[in-house]
Parts: sequence; C-alpha cells; structure tokens
Amino acid sequence: LDTIKKIINLDPLHEESIRMALENHVPFGVTPYFLHLMDHEPNELDYAVRRQVFPPLSYVRNMIAHRTDKKWAFDFMKERDTSPIDLVTRRYPRVAIIKPYESCPQICVYCQRNWEITSPLMASALASKEKIEGALQWFSEHEEMMDVLLTGGDPLVMDDSLIDKILNSFSQMPHLKNIRIATRTLATVPQRITRELCEVMAQYHELGKRNLCIVTHFMHPYEVTPETVEAIKRVKKTGVEVYNQQVFTFANSRKFETSALRIV
Repeated sequence: LDTIKKIINLDPLHEESIRMALENHVPFGVTPYFLHLMDHEPNELDYAVRRQVFPPLSYVRNMIAHRTDKKWAFDFMKERDTSPIDLVTRRYPRVAIIKPYESCPQICVYCQRNWEITSPLMASALASKEKIEGALQWFSEHEEMMDVLLTGGDPLVMDDSLIDKILNSFSQMPHLKNIRIATRTLATVPQRITRELCEVMAQYHELGKRNLCIVTHFMHPYEVTPETVEAIKRVKKTGVEVYNQQVFTFANSRKFETSALRIV
C-alpha cells in the first residue's frame, strides 16, 4: 500500500478497502506496469482502470464474511460441479478448459476465480506434475474434444519450458483443432511476451490443421500502450492470432470506454 501511494493518490474508500484486504488476506495485487497506467489523481478518465484492481468495500467485506465457504459462495460458474478431473472444467460437449496455474501477476476484481486465489503469484499456484499429466491424459482419452482453453489463473506466468511441454502434448492429439491461451499479461505485464515465448507458441500453430491463438482481456483504452502494441505485434508476426474478450462491467461501460477501446 505504501508503494502504491508513492506512485498515485488514492481515493479514501479505495485506500480503506485495500488496507482491509491486505490485513485480512483477501486476494489483492496490481503490477507496477498497470499501476503506471493510472493518472496521478483519481478522476473520471481512469475510474474504470482503478476499479479493475482496487476493490470496493462491499467486495472485501463479502470475501471476509465467506472466508470459510468461498467455494460455495463465489463459484457462480459452478466449476465444482463441472470438473471431471482436477484442473479440467467441462461445460460444453466439445470444449473444455485446463488450469495448470491458478494465480496471476495481478488480481482483477471481476475475476470469476478469485475464490481460488490467495495472493498474486502464490507459491502453491502451480499444479503438481502428476495433476498436470492427469489432466493432459484426460484430453487424450476424450476424442470428442475439439477445443481446449489453457487458462487459470494466468498460464503465461509459467516457465517457457512448461508451456512448451503442455502445448506439445496437445499437439499430439489429432482431435484437438483449436488451442486457446487465455492471458491478461498483454495488459498487465506485456514484457512477459518475449521473442522466445512467441517462438514456443508458433511451433504449434498449423494453418488448416490446428489453430493456436491468444485470448486476452483489454478493458479500457488506457491499456493500449506502445508496450502492449509491441507485444501483440510480436505475437502476430508468428502467425498466431490475438482476440479480445472484454468483460462488461459497470465501470468500463458507463462513459463510452468500450467504444473508445474498440477504436484503438
């Protein structure tokens, strides 16, 4: 909190909610890069940027009140009922997700899996080798699967070598036609999108045989910076596509931010 206050001024309610979150182990975190997207003083222009990571008091109080039953109170997607095996969630006949890493560099208030996270980049976030191999085996055995979403948490926090291993496993399954990687690193820490990482991903994109693409969440025009443009350009030069899946919240829809985002 002291570090944040050296960079920007906080609205008193946000300062109170952040302090309460930190004291009560409610998931909270913002990357240095994302913090620098905010204006020095809170205002109408950066309101939706701040609201992505600075939780309202009601949110923090609810998380504290349900600290012992978060799994039941906040799992509104009912993942507990749609997971045939650890790390896999399946809600559609031919699509399923795999979650090998269950934390992120930054905690977004609107995230559907906040109830699973204790802190950014938490030590226990990476699933065991046995669980990851078990989940990959499940995909191998279920040949009706056509589309896999590699998500979490944020899978691009993982080592390049582990990302390579998982993508290579999927590439050996001819029934998988679409591999999607869900990540917010493009918006929260674009420096993660290195040339080496792009080369790893590019190996598994074969036009006409298997599509590999990145799914990301850009929420506000402030997030489109020279750094994010460079990161996306680096990905697209390999032939891997990037598409945006905007989460509609009150904060980012009230002042035409969505229209401005689509333009930029």
